[in-house]
Amino acid sequence: MVFCLECSDRKIENAILGLEKEFGFQIADTGEKLVVENADRFFVERKNGRSVIRFEKRLDVFVGLRYLLQTTGDFSSFPERKIENLSVMCDCSRNSVMSVESVKRFVRHLAMMGYNQLMLYTEDTYEVDGEPYFGYLRGRYTKEELKELDAYAKGRGVELIPCIQTLAHYTALVRHPEYASIVDTNDILLIDEPKTYELLDKIFATIAECFTSRNVNIGMDEAHMVGLGRYLDLHGYKNRNELILRHLNKVSKIAEKYGFTAHMWSDMFFRLKTKGDYYVDEPLSFPEEITKKVPQNVELVYWDYYHSMQKTYDAMFESHKCFAGNIWFAGGAWSWNGFAPLNWYTVQTMIPAMKSVIKNDIKDVMITCWGDNGKECSFFSLLPALYAARQYAEGNFDRASIEKGFQKLFKVSFADFMLLDLPNKTERKMVDDEGNEKIQNPCKSLLYCDPFMGIFDKLVSQERAIPYVQYAQQLKKAAKKAG
Repeated sequence: MVFCLECSDRKIENAILGLEKEFGFQIADTGEKLVVENADRFFVERKNGRSVIRFEKRLDVFVGLRYLLQTTGDFSSFPERKIENLSVMCDCSRNSVMSVESVKRFVRHLAMMGYNQLMLYTEDTYEVDGEPYFGYLRGRYTKEELKELDAYAKGRGVELIPCIQTLAHYTALVRHPEYASIVDTNDILLIDEPKTYELLDKIFATIAECFTSRNVNIGMDEAHMVGLGRYLDLHGYKNRNELILRHLNKVSKIAEKYGFTAHMWSDMFFRLKTKGDYYVDEPLSFPEEITKKVPQNVELVYWDYYHSMQKTYDAMFESHKCFAGNIWFAGGAWSWNGFAPLNWYTVQTMIPAMKSVIKNDIKDVMITCWGDNGKECSFFSLLPALYAARQYAEGNFDRASIEKGFQKLFKVSFADFMLLDLPNKTERKMVDDEGNEKIQNPCKSLLYCDPFMGIFDKLVSQERAIPYVQYAQQLKKAAKKAG
């Protein structure tokens, strides 16, 4: 498709020009007239060979362009967002930090799909003044790189949000003796230790300098042994709900000092109440002595990457409503199961999740792309699942429509792109209690199965032959077709 572009905003014009090669259109002196102009409301139209995109927010330009690329013939539309904020979170801490150019490319894809936020999950992989061991030899982002990415994303209507940790998941950092005095146990920081909060203040000073967004994800998930290590030795046993809430209030004051509204994973509130479990099938209530102590500038994130029945999501949202304030939802685009993605499983879980999100009027949603155990899987292999999730957020659950739109945008068939899941597919189907197929990762477990140790021999013997030769032929054919 060839457009003759008329746009008074040079930055937007340059951003559109940067999309030509990836999305198969051309800007030239002749072609379909495309007028891009600012307005009070988002509007996109094609009429009599002339197209118009009126944008309220910068992201509207790219969403409007997607509409034009995916639609033939005349049309007019006032697109509306059912979900106010839709973000993707990319893990940049588990042995793989996305390069600056890869992040920029990812931003372009997100903008075209209609995501308006991106989070880079960084435990220690960013520069902090006075902390030379932060991300030492781990490919950390410099402050200049973060500022560059922030400006690039902002120019395309995507808010770059810092995603850090303020309690646990400091696995790499605590290996350095430099930080021994602020470690409770495992990868958990020592609560009530002044040096802990000195470090956290430095972290917030850094992100306040490098990001224009004043949203921040402060983590605080999976701190299972909090208060049971060095803290126990120093202070004796303390109620761990009170311990986490006290720490949270200290962190929130630091966040407030730098102008941030924080959101945190909610699992520890549930695990301490249920003696270890997070998910419930019936609504759970929390006493006011807990709910009233959550600071006003902290919002809870319910994360769930596993369930295929809407009733679980509904029960969890109802449970979260015990807490005042905004509720986020985080689903998962499965990139952490080895070398190959699990797009099919992402779709299986995201359909009921997004139906529940819409039913419960949740306005902030993120799709997480984790990199546990080595980060072998490319985030770009998740495009089918990410595109589908974006469509679900608009209330479109029609698979045929989604597949057609995906091919028109990315010039590769949805079915062919889903073939990237094949290395983890086996002949033996395992199902869960709900009758849904369970995930497996033979492409990783078989590769790492040392024949002299035989650690996975029992699993191998249970499998029928996995048709990897056939998989390779299918992938080669799809790659050739995609060019």
